[in-house]
Amino acid sequence: MAVINTLIMKRLLSFIAMAAILVTFACTKNNENGNENGGGGGGKEVSGTDYTKTTDFALVDLGLSVKWASMNLGAAASWEIGGYYPWGNYSSSGSLGQGGFTNLRVPTKQEWEELQAECSRNTYREEVNGVKGFIFTSKKNGNKIFFPCAGTYSTYTGSYMYVGERAYYWTATPHESIEAKAYSSYLSDGIKGVELHDKVMVNLPVRLVQ
Repeated sequence: MAVINTLIMKRLLSFIAMAAILVTFACTKNNENGNENGGGGGGKEVSGTDYTKTTDFALVDLGLSVKWASMNLGAAASWEIGGYYPWGNYSSSGSLGQGGFTNLRVPTKQEWEELQAECSRNTYREEVNGVKGFIFTSKKNGNKIFFPCAGTYSTYTGSYMYVGERAYYWTATPHESIEAKAYSSYLSDGIKGVELHDKVMVNLPVRLVQ
């Protein structure tokens, strides 16, 4: 009788041990699935891709109506300023290409406004490789791009202004009634929007889209 009780006890202990292993395995899988799905059942967590420190040209999908270049026109890295251009005169051939991509263009005023509305950014400037600027993070997929504060170049005075302080970029949109002016995107500490600049007397950086 004692032998039978001992065998029963051993089998019971083996069953309990096996059950504990299965429960632990199930909890581990649930935790893994929870991490993959954002941990709260609200869909897969989006971490995004950081294009703020890259020397490779890319067209970055921010979940917007157009894809944005990872760096300025004329730049070899995302933190470089690139060139300063009079409005509408960005290429001697008249066509715009960069990084092996063709059929690129300057974004419109509306596309810049979409970028500013649908991406988040810190209130104040940040630094990427020692260059001050603004990092934009897509609210839709988490991808990030960097806009250096290149300021402006005045052809009238032959001098640079606001370098490291403000980020100006040409839009493709001319002013509705003032022929000599066109809209530019404007980024500064705590401020974002669009401004007007003279098409010829002011040269600005350009960020292309597709």
